[in-house]
Order: sequence, then C-alpha cells, then structure tokens
Amino acid sequence: MLFPQATSLCIIPPAEMCDEIDSLRRRFGHPATYVPPHITLVYPPFIPPERWPVFCLELAEFFTQTPPFEVTLHRIERFHGLSMALWLVPEDPAPLIALSHGIRQRFSGPIEPLPPDFLPHLSVGSFDDLASLEAAHHAIEAIWEPRTFMVDRLFYLVQQPGGGLWAVRGYLRLGQNP
Repeated sequence: MLFPQATSLCIIPPAEMCDEIDSLRRRFGHPATYVPPHITLVYPPFIPPERWPVFCLELAEFFTQTPPFEVTLHRIERFHGLSMALWLVPEDPAPLIALSHGIRQRFSGPIEPLPPDFLPHLSVGSFDDLASLEAAHHAIEAIWEPRTFMVDRLFYLVQQPGGGLWAVRGYLRLGQNP
C-alpha cells in the first residue's frame, strides 16, 4: 500500500549484498527500482519528514542502548495468499523483533503497530500466479547460500511525493552516542 509521503525505518544490507539481492529482485518480479533491499522495522506511515530532525534525536538516544548485531539471511520462503511473494528469512529473527517491539514500546504514539504474526524479512519477488512463484522459489533456493551482515545502523526511508521511488533520508547508528 502506498501512503502520501510515506516513511519507514529499515535495515539495509551492505552495498555488495544489495547488488546481489537486486539482481534476484529484477529477475524474479520485485519492482527493485523503487526501493532498496531492506528489512522493515517500522512500517509506513512513520514519522513525516518535517518531524524527523527532532524525532531522530530521541531515537538516537534510545539506540545507544542497542549494540550492533549480525543478521543472517538464511533461506527463501514463499507466501501464497491474496498476494504471492518470495522473501529472505533471517536465521534468527529475535533481535529484529525485539528491536521493532522496543521502538514501538518507547515511541508508541507516532508508530503504527505491526500485525502480531509479523516476521521480519527481505522481499525478493512478487508474482501474479502460483506457477511463477513456485518456479522462482525453486530457482532461488538452488542458488541462495546464507549471507551474514552486521547491523550497525537503521535507515529512515521516505517515499518521494506522488508515490513510487523511496530514498534514504537519514540513518541512526546502534550502540553509539548521538
């Protein structure tokens, strides 16, 4: 769903990993050109861009208590439902879930709640039919090897006016003083 001037708080893997993931996303139906590979922690609508400079100071203070941690994108999963999608699943989603819940508990006013069954993930494909979904799942499963990266910052993404393209407008470091 697109929101007017939508914003989000996400984890973005390192550039070399993003290049590899983007090649999968372009090949398997994800509109990779409008948003960088990411794991969403806070869905839109988040903090409007005009409120970000002040709110990021509060977040920065909160994140000094969160040390950097590793994430391993372990396996590819599929979703059969109204929308059909493929995503990379973290081997241990607990630190991501804890961080997301911690943000919500501390800053509940401006942050929308996630569904109770939310599982952090990195989307790699969306499909119109089950056959395409299954073919892509098997193709990625055959080549994907777990990739690990250090999460030492969170990124503030803003959707450009009129919808479509998302851009990184800021980031916050974990475990460091603001």
